[in-house]
Amino acid sequence: MNMVVNFVITIFFVCLILGSAQAAAPQAPIFTPLNSIVMFIPGYCVACFIGEALPVSNWANKAVAALRITNKVASSLITALIFDVVFTTILSMILCWVNNIQALGLMGTIDAWLHVYPIALPCVFVLVLIVLPLSTAIAAKVSGFDPRKIAQGGAPDGGPRASKDDQAFA
Repeated sequence: MNMVVNFVITIFFVCLILGSAQAAAPQAPIFTPLNSIVMFIPGYCVACFIGEALPVSNWANKAVAALRITNKVASSLITALIFDVVFTTILSMILCWVNNIQALGLMGTIDAWLHVYPIALPCVFVLVLIVLPLSTAIAAKVSGFDPRKIAQGGAPDGGPRASKDDQAFA
């Protein structure tokens, strides 16, 4: 699931950041296949690190539970919002740094990030709304593990969840 989401978000950021840089300097060859690959590799690595190191799914599930949301649409919106804020903030800052620090310096990099960030927030929100359910369904079919069942309170294998007494002895 994370691999698909990370791939899509990283491709979006590569296109957005290199496209913005190309628009700023139309005569320079910025948006090239080589630059895209050079930017994609660290971006995908960072996205995978964020997806594995930060429990964004758990944060989203806890936020939905804390807000007592039972509506599936509202739950999806909250989950997408949390994914959006975490991934967009960290990934856009790192990719702007990787792409711009040598040419533009610190202030130019911050300026580039401030240009990209407001555009990226709503776009990544929509991407996550579209890609997250699809990648979850693909992961469930490929691996046989459905994380949606855990979020709904069932056991991963579809059986009954253990009682609190059983969990105390586990």
